[in-house]
Amino acid sequence: MKDKMNHVEHRPDTLLRARVVADLLGTTEGRLANMRCAGVGPTFIKIGHSVRYRVSDIEAYLNANTIKPVTA
Repeated sequence: MKDKMNHVEHRPDTLLRARVVADLLGTTEGRLANMRCAGVGPTFIKIGHSVRYRVSDIEAYLNANTIKPVTA
């Protein structure tokens, strides 16, 4: 995942298309659409009929969903 994010311009306000985000997250555009309808997943922006995601929102989503193992 981090390797894929390196290929994305790293300005936090850069807007990404759903297909790019789906590839970054290892899912499909359809699954992203389902997540939007269910009110889960990364924060997104609607511009007319188009959906866009900020790079900073994708990073925040990944950080919020990162689970660190408990060490014994």
